[in-house]
Amino acid sequence: MIMKFDEAGKPLPRGLRDVKEYAVKFEEKLKIFSGSESEKKIGKELVDKLHDVVDECLEYEETNNRINAENEENLKENEALSNNLAEEERKLDEQEKQIEEQLSSIDKELEAARNALSEPPTPEELALIEELENLKKDLSLSRDTLQSDRKRLQQCRENSSLVTTNCSTIRNDCAEVRDRIFLACNPKGLALGAGASGLAESQMNSASTLGGIGLANQALADELNRMSELRDYLKVKIPEIQKKHDENTKLLVETKEEVKEIKTNTQERGQKLNAIESRLAEIKASREAKETLSSQNEVSPKTTPGIKNFQFSTPPPTVGTNQINTPGLSSGKSPSSGSDVPFTPVPSSESTTLKK
Repeated sequence: MIMKFDEAGKPLPRGLRDVKEYAVKFEEKLKIFSGSESEKKIGKELVDKLHDVVDECLEYEETNNRINAENEENLKENEALSNNLAEEERKLDEQEKQIEEQLSSIDKELEAARNALSEPPTPEELALIEELENLKKDLSLSRDTLQSDRKRLQQCRENSSLVTTNCSTIRNDCAEVRDRIFLACNPKGLALGAGASGLAESQMNSASTLGGIGLANQALADELNRMSELRDYLKVKIPEIQKKHDENTKLLVETKEEVKEIKTNTQERGQKLNAIESRLAEIKASREAKETLSSQNEVSPKTTPGIKNFQFSTPPPTVGTNQINTPGLSSGKSPSSGSDVPFTPVPSSESTTLKK
């Protein structure tokens, strides 16, 4: 295998594809290696096994890279979700304040409507009171649904926080996998000239030059052992990470759907509250108009033109009952003496003399 270096001349780390390339090159050099057929057969078996093991590791590596990329996307979506949660919380606070203000307005209008009832009440007056009571019930129901949405929103906030924690855990797990792959491909690190890469390359070239295959087979066996250990680790670790990622993605999706429903409820409730607000404004305007008209129609008591209304400083004298119903007059007695002299009418002739 040809070693790779960066622009500064430092060896680049090996990856699984580099190990795959090494196996292909080893298989090509088997033809020129000297040694017994059994040794070459062992070399061929080692190469075939290394191909299979590295292919499995490559699949796990691709899965790890995919999970890591999807996890980063989940983290971004969750950050946006967190912002949406804050916005919905603000809207719920505004609606709660609006509901309390409207309930207070309805109570005032109900009191005014009941105080203004006619005797007997008119159908219009009763209909207004019934409408206000129904509006109050609607607002109470809206307040209950708002409190329910607030609890759901709090649960969504907790879910979002859990998603963030899970994303961090999955990110660390994916990084651990990358580190294990790096160590398997570069067991001695980069400081020693690409580590195992340089050693394996040197042993393979020595075997080709000296015509011996035993040393090359040993280097190949060491490579196979490291890759097998890596494969066994990935075989357990990748499904664990995948399960965490799937569960976390499911939680994120469910939380987003929950927030979507809450947002829809908030919008519908907002429309209802705006309609109630408009209706209350109409009722208030109508009441104030009636009160203004009533005050304008109130006038002082009417007086007849040209006639003065005299008032006595003291009440006029009154005739007592015993003065009107004089016993003497009613019983025929003389009013002056009180004797029982019968009253005799004046004869008509005397009446004529008196007139003359």
